[in-house]
Amino acid sequence: MIHAVAERFKELRKAREISQELVQIDTGYNIGGLESGAYNITISTLSNLCKYYGVSIKEFFDGIEIE
Repeated sequence: MIHAVAERFKELRKAREISQELVQIDTGYNIGGLESGAYNITISTLSNLCKYYGVSIKEFFDGIEIE
């Protein structure tokens, strides 16, 4: 599941043509670490990043298969 979430963040960022550096500047989150699946995130981090990318949490999880 962590890797599916990581891949979804990468897809959102690339679709918006935003660099990892810009995401970190704007949000304070090391998105590179999140996108690599290096660590799990909190619900509040997920919520904040969804707001940053302009998607709801429901939209974020659409298409992600839960194992």
